[in-house]
Amino acid sequence: MVANIINYYGGGNTARGQVNYYDSILSNIKDLYIVKNAPQIIKTSFIKSIAQAYLLREYEIELINSYMHNEYIEGVIIPEAQVAFVDGNPIYGSKIAQVNRGKEYIDLSGIMKESELVEKEREIEELKDKMKSEFKAAEHSFNEALKYYNKLKEIYMENLDIGKANKLAKSLVEEIYSDSCENKESKVYHRYFEAVTPEGTKDFIPNITRNLDKRYLIKGRPGTGKSTILKKILDEGMSRGMDLEVYHCGFDPESLDMVVIRELGVCAFDSTNPHEYYSERDSDVVIDTYNELITEGTDEKFKDIISKITDDYKARLDEGKTHLSEGKKYMLQIEAIYLRCLDKEKLRNLERGLGTLIDMYVR
Repeated sequence: MVANIINYYGGGNTARGQVNYYDSILSNIKDLYIVKNAPQIIKTSFIKSIAQAYLLREYEIELINSYMHNEYIEGVIIPEAQVAFVDGNPIYGSKIAQVNRGKEYIDLSGIMKESELVEKEREIEELKDKMKSEFKAAEHSFNEALKYYNKLKEIYMENLDIGKANKLAKSLVEEIYSDSCENKESKVYHRYFEAVTPEGTKDFIPNITRNLDKRYLIKGRPGTGKSTILKKILDEGMSRGMDLEVYHCGFDPESLDMVVIRELGVCAFDSTNPHEYYSERDSDVVIDTYNELITEGTDEKFKDIISKITDDYKARLDEGKTHLSEGKKYMLQIEAIYLRCLDKEKLRNLERGLGTLIDMYVR
């Protein structure tokens, strides 16, 4: 059953704020159900039950994971049925409000003790303000980290052989696509395979790539052309009518980290820290942009300045993760209040009728 699940993130804590791609993720969905007004763990349990029901019917599904808590699920997508069930109001920020399409709501507020929630309203708002303040501070730290990262990029970009880079990209694009072409309009789905979480950077690369025949692992330093190569792979795939999964960098979403072409069974991804992987299949191809495109001796020539910038970059990154951890503490305090305001008898009734409720939505 695991083979029928693809995991990824729909949003993330980035150097450019909380950026999500729900508009793209849901672009092919006809029936969108928004689960709302219950504790995160209850909404997650409901969404997981829906996912399990579709798996039992042998559908392939996509799970949208939470970037704030490893145990939370933000949604499930069933591409073949063109159906999605998504958390409409996660504690840590709305993801779905800006999605401009028809929605049906699954309102679970009936299991809550409304009078007790009203009594706790001020406390909840105060905790939300503290949580948002920490998230804002995390964004600032990540943005400062991005400035240092861009300084590293400048060093390597100034020592990049543009001619070789273009030749490498052209050769790779030709190798991937050969004479493949689809007589249809390309569909592109944007998302993340990684997220900067309160516990550190997490990724789903093994899960996303497990059924692919060939993987191109692109290695190199910042500014050595990795994202540019991926953009050229993307552009070529779009011109050939391919359906493409585009995974953005969880730190800087303006940069690409992976392109998947499932029609060809191929992907290419940035295989560098904090999502560094090594060749483990006979079909894996490793491309080292530093060795192939950068002036020899660049690391040694700029050793001291690279070391200093890297230390500053990591310090700001760690600072941001600390703020996320503090924000998560407030988030869990809010969740605890919601859980104390549950009407346990109504929750038990919901659980007893869950099978019937799920049958209403699962085709």
